Amino acid sequence: MQPTTLGLGLTPARRRFKLHGGSNNHFLITALIGLDAVRDGKAVLSPEFSTSWEPHNPEQSSLRSRAYILSTSLVWITELVSAYRKALLSTPGLSLNISNPGDAGSAKKLNELAKSLNLGGNPSLLLVQLGMEWRNIVVHTDRTSVPGTLRGALLLNRAHYLKAHRGLEISRTIERAEAGESPTFKDIASIIAAAHDLISQIDERAIDQLRLEQYADSILRRYVSNSSDQALTLVKLWPGSTDRTEKRLVSILINGGMRTDPISKNTVSQQYITATSELSVREAREKFLDSEA
Repeated sequence: MQPTTLGLGLTPARRRFKLHGGSNNHFLITALIGLDAVRDGKAVLSPEFSTSWEPHNPEQSSLRSRAYILSTSLVWITELVSAYRKALLSTPGLSLNISNPGDAGSAKKLNELAKSLNLGGNPSLLLVQLGMEWRNIVVHTDRTSVPGTLRGALLLNRAHYLKAHRGLEISRTIERAEAGESPTFKDIASIIAAAHDLISQIDERAIDQLRLEQYADSILRRYVSNSSDQALTLVKLWPGSTDRTEKRLVSILINGGMRTDPISKNTVSQQYITATSELSVREAREKFLDSEA
């Protein structure tokens, strides 16, 4: 067979992040457009709502609902980032040198992850950290200030935010966060964009450090262990023909998220694919069922 190149384009953690956060801006804009209709008195209650809805002051109701949606969007995107961080760190084959005290907040934990991948001080990281501190001020605690080191780093990147986020004045954004106000649309759109940019950078660097043969083992182990008849699955995958087995294993790995045109230079070696294809049924059982993950 021709040598097969297999690698990753995205980690499962990033795929989930894109699934749940990829259209956030679109959803947010759609909701705000709907609230403009409420403000202008053009919104009509649909028959599907089995409730009453007669705002006495449509403009005020629209403004308060706008603040609610913007604050909710802030919570949503920062929670997605935290979920990504946790999922990434549980990726098979990934081992990063991270020091996280048990009582560290989400912003600090994210910073430690970024530092382990040489992304400390990244402007997108700083903006997402501000979003996390803002969420805490609004939702979780009675704190009314952004940590001084974060504030200083954000202000040092003022020119970057003005250019990269269409005139975002970071000092005003910090003021709104510390006042516990709802973010403006520009604030939240910038934090969402920064989150996607940061996670893209983290993911690329994490993939470069991933032990892909261990990751591939986890895909095959999951495939075999989740089958309804594990013994039959082993026999079908390792029937004694190395070429047939290799084709099937490559197909399983691709269906498990790997790809033949990876962006990263970190790929599964042909030696791994060949050696795994040459296993006997007994050896495959020991490797993918009897051994610990």
